[in-house]
Amino acid sequence: MKASGILFSDFDLHPRLVTALDSRKLTKPTEIQEKVIPLILSGSDVLVDAETGSGKTLAYLLPLFQKLMEWQGPHTTAALILVPTRELAQQVHKICEQYTDTTHTKSITLTGGQEFRFQAALLRKTPEILVATPGRLKELIENDQAELGDIDYLVLDEADRMLDMGFREDVMQLVEACPQERQTLLLSATLKHSGVSTFAKEILKEPAKVGLSASRSVQESIQHQIILSDDQEHKLKLVNAILAEQGKDSSHSKGKILIFANKRLRVDKICELLSSDYRVNKLHGEMTQDERNRVMSLYRSGAVEILVATDLAARGLDVEDVSLVINFDMAHSGNDYIHRVGRTGRAGNQGTAISLIAAYEWNLSESIQRYLNSKFEPVTVKGLKGKFKGPKKVSKKKAKKASAVAKKAEGKHSVYGTYTKEKDKPKKIKVRKRDQKNIGKRRKPSGAKVIGDGSAPLKR
Repeated sequence: MKASGILFSDFDLHPRLVTALDSRKLTKPTEIQEKVIPLILSGSDVLVDAETGSGKTLAYLLPLFQKLMEWQGPHTTAALILVPTRELAQQVHKICEQYTDTTHTKSITLTGGQEFRFQAALLRKTPEILVATPGRLKELIENDQAELGDIDYLVLDEADRMLDMGFREDVMQLVEACPQERQTLLLSATLKHSGVSTFAKEILKEPAKVGLSASRSVQESIQHQIILSDDQEHKLKLVNAILAEQGKDSSHSKGKILIFANKRLRVDKICELLSSDYRVNKLHGEMTQDERNRVMSLYRSGAVEILVATDLAARGLDVEDVSLVINFDMAHSGNDYIHRVGRTGRAGNQGTAISLIAAYEWNLSESIQRYLNSKFEPVTVKGLKGKFKGPKKVSKKKAKKASAVAKKAEGKHSVYGTYTKEKDKPKKIKVRKRDQKNIGKRRKPSGAKVIGDGSAPLKR
């Protein structure tokens, strides 16, 4: 998180807000905060392209706090922040709560996994800020438990993720339920995502665009490594060895570790394997919200040192002191990789990301490195070198010789048949003896009973 040369006190922020920031040792804004905060304070719609860990959450919350502190009208729910996941909603809500005493405003979360009637009761208290996932808020509105007629400040955080999760129609319905005269902010990890640009045109009015041009680059504060592996069992042994080595290294002994797998059952297996030696827990989409909140609380406090998770944890979670991210399964895309490893190397700290690559993941790994315009460092674990060494490379000499043999063989016969040319590769067509032994012979009767000469009509 790169800090700029100016101070928060240089912005037109309320003195109490600046004091609250100073008490948290936040004196200088990050690069994205320096660019975004003045635009939001001016009242413009803003389209933001910022990488994870850049400080974008506080970039839109500080101007919101300022507006709420200056508000002189009736007490209403004035701000709606839409996010793709429950975990991100909890994180944004937690930051809002840190400034409650300063701003004298309240925020609530509206997400799935919480009791419907409890959330309806919270809404009746008219909190100034709603932090919600699209599905649950839509459900509350459809049941006449919520209404958005007074929303003046609308934020769509991680819009690309919401589109990926299929929330487009839900989000559009919620946007249409808000007043036309409002300020709207859209934040995305990449503006090149298919659909984000169209989405932005539909909901923003002459927006100011802010980008750090880092959506397809890896963070410099992270060391990216790959280890070649043979199969799932080999990967499990590698994870154990990596964790044992981290424990010996005093520079990593206090850091938290995050392991990503693509399937829930694999998360369960890894967690079970490590539970006898480490303080480990898991996080995936089939856990209840209370379970997920409990696990994240333990992880943040340090009671859990290793978290094994699906991509549910890749977006939006801001956990301090994550020193190592292990991709047990390679991420599905370059953007997913960025969000996974973005959990480490935050706030100026250094981090390490290790991806375990099996043969079937080689092409995916190469495509991600090309997408990020980066080359990951290949490393090995002593005593656990796999049989897979990467794809076999054929020398030019051997390739030329193979081509000459293929051309010479074309049209020639062998005991297997004739070679034919197809896309410059010889193909063997095997002539089977069983296909030739009866050629020219009459077919024997099948043994079925024949009536007359066989020309009579069929009888029942």
